Amino acid sequence: MIFAAQRRAGLKGFGEEEFRAPLEVLVASVNEEARLNALGRTIIHKRIVDALVTRLRARALFDQHPEIDAIDPGRVLVIAGLQRTGTTLLHRLLGADRRIRAVLSWEALNPVPLDGARERERRIRQARRAEQGLRYIAPEFFAIHPVEHDMPEEDVLLLDVSFMSQSAEATMRVPSYARWLEEHDHLPAYRYLRQLLKVLLWQHGAPALLLKSPHHLEHLDA
Repeated sequence: MIFAAQRRAGLKGFGEEEFRAPLEVLVASVNEEARLNALGRTIIHKRIVDALVTRLRARALFDQHPEIDAIDPGRVLVIAGLQRTGTTLLHRLLGADRRIRAVLSWEALNPVPLDGARERERRIRQARRAEQGLRYIAPEFFAIHPVEHDMPEEDVLLLDVSFMSQSAEATMRVPSYARWLEEHDHLPAYRYLRQLLKVLLWQHGAPALLLKSPHHLEHLDA
């Protein structure tokens, strides 16, 4: 999958390699415990390669624009609450304030600008297709968590890029990976989340950032 990502991105360097350990644990857990069908294996393979491509492209962007690393995310508002407690409603309410920059769904799926013309529109189209695919495969999911390509989305999708989030255990049977997550420090994943937030602010600044995910409840000290 690493080679597949490098081929797709046309890039080789990942920069920091802290993602490799959780990735190896995740892949082993999926292979040994998840019991996925062919479609499930295809989806998780694509998600992993997509995350690796994001890391490659982010590294290349920082190399090309070192000034991004100096960006101070500034004021960050974090919504950390249990599922089914109204946090999504609060997230969208606060995200409607123009002074607050929420992470939109299309940005969470593709935080790094694409090469070429009309790259923003291309990222939005990709997110729209992902939304349509999810609606086809799991329409019942939308009753649990609304997904719209151009609305605020949980930044746990950015933590997915470090392979240290609750997304996998929320969608697959991966007990050994879940135990590994509980036993290891999540600070590296949050450091990388900060880097991706800098990338988003470089594209569109704001006085305050808005994050939201139940995942943060267990890692407020990070």
